Amino acid sequence: MKKNAKIGFLGRNPARYRELKELLIKQTMIKYIAYCRKSTDEKDKQVLSIEAQIAELKEFAKRENLTISEFITEAKTAKIPGRE
Repeated sequence: MKKNAKIGFLGRNPARYRELKELLIKQTMIKYIAYCRKSTDEKDKQVLSIEAQIAELKEFAKRENLTISEFITEAKTAKIPGRE
């Protein structure tokens, strides 16, 4: 067996190895869906707007190395029975 036979073709091309490694990591990362909600009837009790909630979640995801694939937002009242 040759001395360099253990390295394989990726070992001879470090840039390609890094590219394939990053691709594999991206494909196996867990993706998250963020849900942001703002009540329309008690505006004084809920401090953060939907936009502010999204910004906070984006910062958190970046800090924790998480991938948020979608943001779902809702602005409704919870007081109405039989709401959607």
